[in-house]
Amino acid sequence: MDFNDLIQKGIDYSRANPATAIAAAFIVLLLLFKKPKLLIILVLLALAAAGMYYILAKLSTTGLEHKKLPFFDK
Repeated sequence: MDFNDLIQKGIDYSRANPATAIAAAFIVLLLLFKKPKLLIILVLLALAAAGMYYILAKLSTTGLEHKKLPFFDK
């Protein structure tokens, strides 16, 4: 999954559910002003989780969809 796709899905979700987006933004701003260290830790954990998801998604594919298999004429 591409990073731009994740951003686009987030934007689409926030447009479809504005109350949830406002609540999430309020929580993020509250954490930014009250506990910035916790916010930074949560952001880094989210980035690490997204990175692990990307790596596992890459490792789970076979890689054969773009290569021609030998001895098969299709």
